[in-house]
Amino acid sequence: MKYERYHFGANLVLEIISGKWKPSIICSLDARPKRYNELKAYLQRVNGQPIAQKVLTEQLRQLENDLIVKRTDYHTVPPKVVYSLTDDGQRIHDFLIEMSRVGENLAQHLASADQPIAFDYSYQQMIHHQKGELHAKS
Repeated sequence: MKYERYHFGANLVLEIISGKWKPSIICSLDARPKRYNELKAYLQRVNGQPIAQKVLTEQLRQLENDLIVKRTDYHTVPPKVVYSLTDDGQRIHDFLIEMSRVGENLAQHLASADQPIAFDYSYQQMIHHQKGELHAKS
């Protein structure tokens, strides 16, 4: 058994969500549970770039091991496996949305300090819309 020591709970959360695709996976599963291929296609569509099968599988397994994502196998032929958020996963999702809002506000301040930052607002709108909070962005 590996023992980890964290001095700040946020460090554990940041470790769990670190990974190029993990925040997108979590946010994608908030709308509703998805099958593997549906999730893969959805991620590629909203992010505008392909995700390798190996990477998606690894990150889903890590999120499952960290109790953020639940994998439900229906033991049918053909196989049916559905991924969804756990209660802790939903809390992490809400945290990611708040982090996104903070990041958007920070970007405005940094832009006024001559450090422009760009966001993919179509993706941001999609995330806010899922929570019923669609905000117009310019």
